[in-house]
Amino acid sequence: MFSYILDKSAWLNRVREQLAESPIAYRLARGAFWSLIGGVASRALTLVSSIIVARLLGKECYGEVGMVQSTIGLFGVFAGFGLGSTATKYIAEYRLKDPEKAGRILNLTLVISLVSGGIMAITCLIMSPWLAEKTLNRADLASVLAASSLLLFISTLGGVLSAALSGFESFRAIARITIWQGVASPVIAIPCVWFYGVQGAIASFTINAAIGLFLCTIALRSECKDFRIPQKFDTSFLSERVVLWKFALPSMCSSLLLAPVTWITNTILVNQPSGYGEFGLFNAANQWRMVIVFFPAVLTSAIFPVLSEIHGREDLKDFTDTVSLNLKFTWIIALPLTVSVITFGKQLMALYGEQFIGSEQMISLLMIACFLNTVNSAIGCALTSSGRMWTGTVMNLGWAFALIASSIFLIPYMGGRGLAISYLLAYLLHTLWQMAYVEIKLASSSIINQWKLILFSAILIIMSMMIGPLLTNYILLKIVLVVISLTPLAGILKNSFISAR
Repeated sequence: MFSYILDKSAWLNRVREQLAESPIAYRLARGAFWSLIGGVASRALTLVSSIIVARLLGKECYGEVGMVQSTIGLFGVFAGFGLGSTATKYIAEYRLKDPEKAGRILNLTLVISLVSGGIMAITCLIMSPWLAEKTLNRADLASVLAASSLLLFISTLGGVLSAALSGFESFRAIARITIWQGVASPVIAIPCVWFYGVQGAIASFTINAAIGLFLCTIALRSECKDFRIPQKFDTSFLSERVVLWKFALPSMCSSLLLAPVTWITNTILVNQPSGYGEFGLFNAANQWRMVIVFFPAVLTSAIFPVLSEIHGREDLKDFTDTVSLNLKFTWIIALPLTVSVITFGKQLMALYGEQFIGSEQMISLLMIACFLNTVNSAIGCALTSSGRMWTGTVMNLGWAFALIASSIFLIPYMGGRGLAISYLLAYLLHTLWQMAYVEIKLASSSIINQWKLILFSAILIIMSMMIGPLLTNYILLKIVLVVISLTPLAGILKNSFISAR
């Protein structure tokens, strides 16, 4: 046993040496490691908190919380104005070669986020009675929407500061912040919901966002000092306003085709008979989407600033290799998570209570859509880091049209399942045209070389949909299926072990 431990330790040391020889691999591994450490703890605690909150509120009230969050997300698109991705890209690109410029862009994003966040928070406050009565079909939610305007403002500022930290590749600091927020989430949420119901849930989200904003502010000051980024404030930041039209505006337009479209389709559902109950089921199933999205998002968040820096120095080979690496690892991480959630969907939904049992078909459809979404995020990272924001906006427009059109047709007949199918169809189309563009225009052979992995994944997901909902008592068979889904990841680990030896 002791010799085995020594052998593994030697292997890890050799892997570290290999990473040190490749600057890009080292940066990616370091960023992904710290994002993973912070995110796993945060997501696990948040998931536990969401399950407890759902059990305390029941599906109707939990549907109300989900709809208020969706509405805030709609306003958040305008409040954010694409400033998060703008801060990440340009700070990553200029923090070393032009610290003065990086400082001006940082000041620009902070000032605009204060203005846009404040305007949209006030707008949400004023419009809350009309939104609650006319669009959400629940006049009693007006006070909850009004209170959530503060959450909107704080979340906007916190999101921009966190994105700026990503531009510095300060993933260790981000990990610490997310861990603190994860620890605080159930501690704050459970008593708030217990005493104040839906209003308490929104209050707990606001308090948690404020904690994140405070910690991000401290961390960002430290990073600016380390990279010699000027922390003075004057009107010189206005000289960088071109990035607002070149990057931030199309970034916001792309987001406009996400949150508002999501809100529209959610509104279609809640206005159906028993709509809030159906949306409560949908919202509970959708919580597991966060489990699948999280791990690939960790890798993508680490790769985005690296790709931006590589694109800035116009190294096509490194850019193509990094795009291919991102897609491959995103795929092999998301696959076993998707298969696991689909296969054990019935057991997972039972955690939320008896009212949520029977929606495993919905969770299967949503998880496939979510898998396609993670693949899209990896491919979209290449578009964003290369500055092809308007191209991405056009592609997102196609996704939005497909989602709304299919929702209008399917939701009246199938309720929450119709919404889940609509997501699946929209993301399938989006995946196809995004892959084609990146393969032809940006990174040749980065996608086509993964055809074996694509075929293997398609077969495995179809099998999981058949075995999961239909053969509910065949636990051993389900476990075997999940183990098979891990084989691509195991193959890469085995190759790295052999290479290290």
